[in-house]
Amino acid sequence: DSRESFNVGREPLAPGEPAPYANAWPAERVLPGFRDTVLAHQAEQEALAVRLRRLIAQALGLPPGHFDAPGLFDLPTYQTGMVRYLPRRSEPALGKFAIRPHADGGIFTLLFTDGEPGLHICPDKAPPPADRVWIPVTPREDAAIVNLGTELERWSNGRF
Repeated sequence: DSRESFNVGREPLAPGEPAPYANAWPAERVLPGFRDTVLAHQAEQEALAVRLRRLIAQALGLPPGHFDAPGLFDLPTYQTGMVRYLPRRSEPALGKFAIRPHADGGIFTLLFTDGEPGLHICPDKAPPPADRVWIPVTPREDAAIVNLGTELERWSNGRF
């Protein structure tokens, strides 16, 4: 992969709550307000994720609060990744990618971009990768790209 990234997981919200990740934050004197800004962004995205889960439940013919049931998402284990891609083009024939082809786990990933194109999706899962058709995803201003994950595919019996 030809990228730089900084990832942080969800911080405990209450005293004694387990921390799914051990975040290594830059010192406040180095990046003033960075930690607070990222945590505020995470709180907004977590609220958006709850709304999206409820819509997915409804699309599956389930009650809107189906995924709010105890034991499903009591302690979310999401990560917020901030990525800067290096100025190199992918060369799939040579096995060189900004980020290698992969499937996201979980139920979905929310992607916010700077408007630069680059993301491609491949609806065909059959190997070999070189023969697959990749479709570019056009970023839209003030919109998130919702990438559905492999867990949602299993939970929905392939509907999503």
